[in-house]
Amino acid sequence: MKLYIFNKPQLFRFILIFAIFLSALVGSKEYLISVYNSVTNVKKIKPICSVDTIKNELALTFDCAWNNDGLSDVLKTLKEHNAKATFFVTGVWARKYTEDLAKIYAEGHEIGNNSQTHTHLINMQQNAFSNELKACHDTVNELLNIDMTSFRSPYSEYNNVILDAIHKHNYYPIKWNIDSLDWKEYGINQLVNNVTQNKDLKNGSIISFHLGSKYTHLALPEILDELIHKGYQFKQVNELIYKNNYTIEADGTQRLE
Repeated sequence: MKLYIFNKPQLFRFILIFAIFLSALVGSKEYLISVYNSVTNVKKIKPICSVDTIKNELALTFDCAWNNDGLSDVLKTLKEHNAKATFFVTGVWARKYTEDLAKIYAEGHEIGNNSQTHTHLINMQQNAFSNELKACHDTVNELLNIDMTSFRSPYSEYNNVILDAIHKHNYYPIKWNIDSLDWKEYGINQLVNNVTQNKDLKNGSIISFHLGSKYTHLALPEILDELIHKGYQFKQVNELIYKNNYTIEADGTQRLE
């Protein structure tokens, strides 16, 4: 007797058809979903975009992958507003701007992992992605003797392979729910509005900026003034997020279970 071998798409279709047949017998939509998800190992894991909290706290984040333009002004503004932030650095950036990296950390800000080379990671196999994450981790550990715990994937690209690897390396996957769009260089006023008037701004928001963008360091004082006026305080990502016993909703909101 000839044994028929299914390829993956054919196998999934077979499983789905079989699950539909079973669900027809028991009359349960939920049973169909649970059978299909359990057999195909569908995972519902997501990066953290914001945090559900009653505290008037949010996180300012800066991706550092290209140059150090405006960094002195950014650090000065943060200090003047008693604001702590998270700087997601690539290993290449950390190696090139070692003194700046040390200054960021010395001023009390969190250093986060933004991969080694800021390449597109979405199509990588898990071992290749792990090498990108680990290379950056090892570079920063060598320079600062710290172990980072927050990871932001370049270009905000996430899938199950990336998320699995992030968790295996004891990192928390961090995205954002407020994109300043500073990289589009619309101008200072538009940048301020993109953040302070954003409909998604709330307790627990994570705000994304990019070091080296043309207007970021110029708009930051007004942004922080307005956020403080609204009653917000500023935390590092690793201070804002929950570390245990949490779930992540479909929109990326992290909640305590």
